[in-house]
Amino acid sequence: MWTTSIPWDKLPQTLRDAVIIRDKLRVRYLWVDALCIVQDDANHMAKEIAAMPDVYQNSAFTIAASSASNVRQGFLAKRSRADDPTSIFQLRYQVENPEEVGSIILIRAKIDPEPLDTRAWALQERLLSPRTIEFGTR
Repeated sequence: MWTTSIPWDKLPQTLRDAVIIRDKLRVRYLWVDALCIVQDDANHMAKEIAAMPDVYQNSAFTIAASSASNVRQGFLAKRSRADDPTSIFQLRYQVENPEEVGSIILIRAKIDPEPLDTRAWALQERLLSPRTIEFGTR
């Protein structure tokens, strides 16, 4: 149906959000399984699912829309802060250039499972992707 372009208003919010992230990170391509695998063709699905390890291993990163319950919900939303701001710890570190100092912020927070955590196929993405950018509730 959409072989040359997809109308923006026809994309569900989660896919729109993924395109926004791709644009912000200046990445040229975005691979979306729901668009790249013919969903009602069992042979095509079997062939493409078998190739998924290569897709994930050869990707620059995987976008995990962890907070989205479905493809229409999206994942770019305001996040809530840690439950207990006293459990925030900033760890300074020295980078290669002695003039530069960076930091890592560690937050102790009670984190409930995200909707993506309940989907078995997401484990494959986590294990095989070289890196994952996760968009969760927090």
